[in-house]
Amino acid sequence: MNLEQADIKSLQQWMCNGELTSVELCQFYLERIETYDRRGPVLNSVIELNPDGLEQAEQFDLERSKKRLPRSPSRDSNFNQGQH
Repeated sequence: MNLEQADIKSLQQWMCNGELTSVELCQFYLERIETYDRRGPVLNSVIELNPDGLEQAEQFDLERSKKRLPRSPSRDSNFNQGQH
């Protein structure tokens, strides 16, 4: 599983299959933002992060574990408030 190259359809499929959680995806992107946007090359491409992002990801995973209908792909990656 290559999260850096994955499209939204693949991410959604992995989450529905239990191969990836919303928390794992959120943590992956938070780490990438820290590496490339805050340290490293300091791209400054992320204006603001959702301070409740990990909590929301946990809720998404809980909903998915209860076998509710799949969430829309954009809701599963809703930790980011905005980018420029």
